Amino acid sequence: MTTRSRSGGTSVRIAALVLGLLAASIAFAESPLLPPDPSAPKIRMLLVMPEPSGKLSRRVALFDKALSSYRGRMSRAHLGDAEVIVEFTGYRRTIDAKGVSQDWWDGQYQLVTPPARRARLQRADPERFSLLVIGRESWEVEPAVDLLARMLAKALGREARPAKNDSI
Repeated sequence: MTTRSRSGGTSVRIAALVLGLLAASIAFAESPLLPPDPSAPKIRMLLVMPEPSGKLSRRVALFDKALSSYRGRMSRAHLGDAEVIVEFTGYRRTIDAKGVSQDWWDGQYQLVTPPARRARLQRADPERFSLLVIGRESWEVEPAVDLLARMLAKALGREARPAKNDSI
């Protein structure tokens, strides 16, 4: 996950999920996005749905459907129970010069509860993000759900810690 500045001083977090035909791998620009800590409770997320017309609302409806059957560390919540509020603001699908698909999910999230491992004041502005899923069919939404769960786990301080090499 990396942060890059945009005009106006805001920043956007970008996480990319690259899936090959034989083996899946996750590629990130700077620091690795580790899987959520298995002992941590599920992330309770409130998904803000866009207006019911247009491509974005259809994509978010598919995302919401995939979230309902998601077996990972993220679940739906009501406003009073949510730890994070997520709103998707854009979706686009591109094909690169080699014919590989790229699904861009743009959005923003606001933490309702403070991160677990660090004390931080709540920001008034939501964090903006882009999820990039590479090499999947347009109807396959599960990788975007998993990538969002990993990104939110990191934001909440619930990502797994890298294994330490213990010396004898």
